[in-house]
Amino acid sequence: MAGSDYLLGGYASREWLSLWLKKFYFPLWYPDERLGYPLLEEFWMDIFTPTGLLRLLLPTHIHFNLSFFIYTLLAGFGTYLFLRELKIKPIFAFIAGVFYSFSGALITNTSAGHLNRLVSSSLLPYVLFFLLLGVNKKKFFFFILAGFFSGWQFLGGHFQFNYFSFFIYIPFFFFLLFSNPLSVKEKIKLTIYAAFGLFLTLMLFSVYFLPLFKSLKFVARGIERGYEYSASWPLFPLESLDMIFINFSGFFDTYWGPNLFRLNHYYIGFFPFVFFILSLFSKNKKTVLFFFILFLITLTFAWGKYFLTHKIFYNVLPGISKFRGPSNIFFLCTFSFVTLSAFGLTYFFENFDDKKIKITLFTFLTLFILLLLLLSPVKDFLRDVVRKISENPKELNEKLFALDKVIPLFRNNLIFLIFEIIIVYFIFFLFKVKIEKEFLFLLFPIITIFEALIFLRPKFLKSMDIKDYLKSDEVIDFLKKREGEFRVFYFPNFYEHDNDGILSIYGIEDVGGYVASPIQRYQDFIGSGQSVMFNPQNLIKNRNLLNLLNVKYLIFPTFPMDTLKVKDNVKKIVKFLLEYTRNMDLVLKGDRYYIFENKNDFGRFFVRGKIYVAETDNEALTFTVKESIFDTFAIVEKKFLNDELKNFGSASPQIEELKIIEKKPGYYKIKIRLNQKGILVFSMNYHNAWNVFVDGKQGTVFPVNYTLTGTIVPEGEHEIIFRFGSPFHYGGIFITLLGYFIFLCLLALFVFKR
Repeated sequence: MAGSDYLLGGYASREWLSLWLKKFYFPLWYPDERLGYPLLEEFWMDIFTPTGLLRLLLPTHIHFNLSFFIYTLLAGFGTYLFLRELKIKPIFAFIAGVFYSFSGALITNTSAGHLNRLVSSSLLPYVLFFLLLGVNKKKFFFFILAGFFSGWQFLGGHFQFNYFSFFIYIPFFFFLLFSNPLSVKEKIKLTIYAAFGLFLTLMLFSVYFLPLFKSLKFVARGIERGYEYSASWPLFPLESLDMIFINFSGFFDTYWGPNLFRLNHYYIGFFPFVFFILSLFSKNKKTVLFFFILFLITLTFAWGKYFLTHKIFYNVLPGISKFRGPSNIFFLCTFSFVTLSAFGLTYFFENFDDKKIKITLFTFLTLFILLLLLLSPVKDFLRDVVRKISENPKELNEKLFALDKVIPLFRNNLIFLIFEIIIVYFIFFLFKVKIEKEFLFLLFPIITIFEALIFLRPKFLKSMDIKDYLKSDEVIDFLKKREGEFRVFYFPNFYEHDNDGILSIYGIEDVGGYVASPIQRYQDFIGSGQSVMFNPQNLIKNRNLLNLLNVKYLIFPTFPMDTLKVKDNVKKIVKFLLEYTRNMDLVLKGDRYYIFENKNDFGRFFVRGKIYVAETDNEALTFTVKESIFDTFAIVEKKFLNDELKNFGSASPQIEELKIIEKKPGYYKIKIRLNQKGILVFSMNYHNAWNVFVDGKQGTVFPVNYTLTGTIVPEGEHEIIFRFGSPFHYGGIFITLLGYFIFLCLLALFVFKR
């Protein structure tokens, strides 16, 4: 499977982790991109989930693809269990399970390779099921099971999705408490049970939560960026019609909405929509009202800045200000929609005679025929909408072009819906004598599966041969033969493997790459600011900064080595590249790429004997990237000065011997001999979870030159160990494993009693 984000380093990082786990080493630090970043704080994959254990047995790509299949099935089965406990007939619970598991919000996650989003969406019904079962049966263990599945969500899912899940868990639990005839004592007891379930969730999540709590200020996405950021990537209200029509607002190259692009879909289906409407007439008023209100709240929340309540949520609910993409809540909207459709199915089965069925079908048939006839004014209306939401002429032209492409598809969509209605009509009235009425309803999940497999899955599921993906090129063939510690540098979009992590597969570190939440200090250092993207403006303006980053090789597409025969429109670019690579050796002159060797690279470890004390972190950044005093000075921020640094004199220490004895991710053991006391600089991102041991005694680490890691080393020969990890990391792992142990003990006790 070739999902976009999966190919943007997703496969490579999964494969990298699996290889280390198979060596029985659990890394806490990923060193191969952007000078490294902490692994657990990034919510890396599904390490601690039940399905994550399969990565030890299966190849990475097979495990990943199989996981999508497993979680899609789990989504349907969980929905079935939940609806059965709500007293929905088995066949209608099954149908609604199909509606949910084959909805666009779930199955189109394959487009970007967003397995974590599917995990969160798929496990949602299980938490609700066990909460419902716990209240109905008044049994403690069912709340523990709810806590276990919620913890599983957090361990393998998308953090924002999991956070949003509590928008339904908490209200649903209290809805059950106060809608059932329970005594005050029973309500208190069940609340205590639920608290234990929540406590188990927190225990299981500790492996990520505790390190994140310590590291939030270090990562780029842990910083609040204002309302505009939080409200970005909403669901444009008109796009809500995609719940009914596959080709309305489009996707990929046919998307005409206000967002930059769209790699997923919100389709649920026309017939689920019919049953959703009918649910409003159901006898089960309380439950229907609860899920209808939840549907409205989550839908309008997904609209983000296009609906007035979002700013209230932003200001009132904790954590919302740190997220973007209010449309990510749509999976809750989908689940509420599907749950209501199950009640609608029941109402349809119990109350609709032949006449009502005919009226319903002919009403929608007429509506779709009218839409076909009025398609031209509809297109004109949408063109006016596009003009209003487009921010510049270029965007306007692109969106109008996309709209022109999607309108014929929308027309075909309407024709197909008309055909579906006719098919349903004939099957219901031709076979109703031969087949029991309720089995006729199996036509609806068949239609849903057909639509998903024919219209959605082929568009949102791409594949490629793993051998082609991992194929080496002339750059990799050259670099993998180089010895020693080094990194590579390239301008964004100048190298074909700049974002896919393939260099990491071959053991090559680079200063760029695709990182979901990089270290903020590093982003500041390279000039990317608040963005998480690799946009190294400072490195482009000042190539000497590459020396600090242990960049030994620079990768460029082939270009002329003089400007005599170059056209004027590219002469400026060639001149810049020639100047940028001046005094560097051209060590590979390939068919597609050049590789230049930087002779001034400081190496993975270097020493400084002079300190420049910066009053603030901004001053440290400015002096590092602009003043170029890092050749002789270690720039240290005032807040990190200890007594030893305050009394640090001016010296010129030299490394007389340096040998790397042992190296693993997050761990370096070196032997070093200095002629004088100095500040040893480790060319790896600073993080307060780095520890240093000099001859077995713990030393102090501090940021040097804004983003690197430094420590003081005495004169003479020493064994030094840099190790990444903190009590938050080790404690989190222990508490998570303890949570699993407690859960398994309670599970065994429950099974034994039964």
